[in-house]
Amino acid sequence: MSIRFTAETINRLREASSIVVLTGAGISAESGVPTFRDKGGHWAKHKPEDLASEAGFRRDPVLVQSWYRERTRKLESIQPNPGHLAIAELENRFNSFLLVTQNVDNLHHRAGSTKIIEVHGNLSDQFCIECGLKTTQTLADADELPMTCSACRGLIRPGVVWFGEMLPTGAFEHAVSAARECDVLLSIGTSGVVYPVAMLPEFARQNGAYTIEVNIERSAISHVMNDTLIGPSGMILPQLLDATFAESPTAAPPTSTMPLVPLVPKVLPSSDMRAAELNGANRDTTDGNTAAANTTGPSEQAPDTLTTQTSIPQ
Repeated sequence: MSIRFTAETINRLREASSIVVLTGAGISAESGVPTFRDKGGHWAKHKPEDLASEAGFRRDPVLVQSWYRERTRKLESIQPNPGHLAIAELENRFNSFLLVTQNVDNLHHRAGSTKIIEVHGNLSDQFCIECGLKTTQTLADADELPMTCSACRGLIRPGVVWFGEMLPTGAFEHAVSAARECDVLLSIGTSGVVYPVAMLPEFARQNGAYTIEVNIERSAISHVMNDTLIGPSGMILPQLLDATFAESPTAAPPTSTMPLVPLVPKVLPSSDMRAAELNGANRDTTDGNTAAANTTGPSEQAPDTLTTQTSIPQ
């Protein structure tokens, strides 16, 4: 199906010098990655608190590790879709580019994206819950469970953000800074209900950026968008790039003006953990978690203090 884009959307993309892209579980769902809240998603089979919290992990580490092992193994056969590939191509078109993803499935990396902030961590990373040692062995490779640390025999957990934990150190702050400085922000496949990440389009819009939403339906943040494009990202994004850059050469690749931050949660002892699998309790990431309910709107909260996810799993 051929899509017609507004002249303003095309012109703003052509004239932009800096781009921020925000992605959620919707783009991965197009590749076949289960989401969390949707029918048949992860939470249809398990209680979130049993699988995505430190308490649940310590209570039954074999259950949690086996669940993540199954998920990681399934991801090995899932491929990036045209939406992922289009975002990687978009990175090549702009000298100043940043991808902020709520997904933990590594599909953006596999599609070729390199300038990424993974605000909810990555399933391919594991570390010891006691001493913080990272391990090169993945849960997908583990034959016997529970998987333990080679240094202290502590339990190995996935490097994703769990309930009640904080986002990776500096990740949200850097994403806010990029959103406030960009010319165009694209929100792709996110429901817009997981805070604080859902605030990014509003920060961009408040600072003069043009905001574009690509989603299969209108979301909780559609009202802050200049343009909302309804449909799969794998169909819309390739056509959007073709319409925008049909006669434009690929940009040279100087160093981005948006420096990257560590992609995994800060490793701390279990008594002071700061990571948390806050993904898609709201269909909004590939790892559904959340913390306490957010009772104030995006514009009412100080961005430099909002580093904990604030929505309720459903």
